[in-house]
Amino acid sequence: MKCPVFFYHMLLVVLLALMCSCGSSSSSIAITGADKSSDSAVTGQRLYFQVSTVVDYPVAKYIWRASGGTIEDKDNSNNKNYIFWISPEEPGTYTVTCTIIDDEGNVKAAPFSVDVSSRSTKLLLSQDALGMAKEDGVKIGGVWVSTKDDTVYYSFAGNTNLDWGYGYDLIAVDQLTYTIWAAKTGENSLTYYKNGMSAFTTLVECSQITRLVMDTYDDVLLIGADKGLFVYYPTIDTIDTSVNSDVDSHVYDIKVYDSGALVATKDGLYKVYISNDTWTSELLYNDNDPTYAVLKDTDGNIWRVIESNGAKVITCEDTALAEQPPEVIDSLDQDLLGHVWCGKYYWDGDSWHDPTGITDEVKQSMISPEGLAYIITTSGELFSW
Repeated sequence: MKCPVFFYHMLLVVLLALMCSCGSSSSSIAITGADKSSDSAVTGQRLYFQVSTVVDYPVAKYIWRASGGTIEDKDNSNNKNYIFWISPEEPGTYTVTCTIIDDEGNVKAAPFSVDVSSRSTKLLLSQDALGMAKEDGVKIGGVWVSTKDDTVYYSFAGNTNLDWGYGYDLIAVDQLTYTIWAAKTGENSLTYYKNGMSAFTTLVECSQITRLVMDTYDDVLLIGADKGLFVYYPTIDTIDTSVNSDVDSHVYDIKVYDSGALVATKDGLYKVYISNDTWTSELLYNDNDPTYAVLKDTDGNIWRVIESNGAKVITCEDTALAEQPPEVIDSLDQDLLGHVWCGKYYWDGDSWHDPTGITDEVKQSMISPEGLAYIITTSGELFSW
């Protein structure tokens, strides 16, 4: 028995419909993962967001938008499945959204909701905190605190105690080799800790080490001392003393930037950098008074703690500020909202503020890579804000 012609026509229609429906479903975008570094944040904190997708056509764009705050590197984020976002100054609930568009024009959105709270002061350690360093090259976590008995690493996922420290108040972290460098104020012994092993070497060129900073741009350890600045190459276990011929006075502070390091000394402020494989130094400020701390802000302005008429004061690009904080210590840093910190006080462009409520004298303050303030008092308490 022969099938009618219309039967074949109907069969063809069904097959075409099936083919079209299969093509439609294969062009859809499936989101397989939507991760963030935290479900909540405080004002002015950096968070990380990432989406994972499965698509039949290549992804043309990842477009990120936020209902508030700042998306970092926004102009270059359209082809990234991740971004870093800085929460705004105002508390509230904000939405960060990633819109995925494939080559066929199909669209899928992945929204993230974040509760942003006001900042508050938290006591992390009640005693024995000695010094701090931040891990260069990271944007979340990356805080190392040396204590009387060990070292504590604070990351966005929590904190980890390392059974090592022995009273080192000067520390630096090399993230490439997972090495912690440490020294004690008043001594010239340099110690390192790596993979559960530790060893030390003596810096015979000086009487005491005063600062340790890892320069990840040049893969060297910058050592400040009472006899100037020294450069240590960890990979070949060699100390370069060439820069010390110029920077040869007591070093109080070192800050590393992509264009070089700023070194605060008893004789003034130096800039050191590598030029044609040779370390070069340049005296930027010579006030005939010591420079105790230095900072280059995001606008390129240089801030310093200097001595003037027997007292420590803060200056910005050769200009004394109209107002000084009640307490000036040898510590300068900047948070993600642009505030410049000295101890527990920050400058907002008009005046100094103490938001922490900490009553004890401050020994050191530091802004973590994700924007939180960490503060050590002279009694050994460690606070975050």
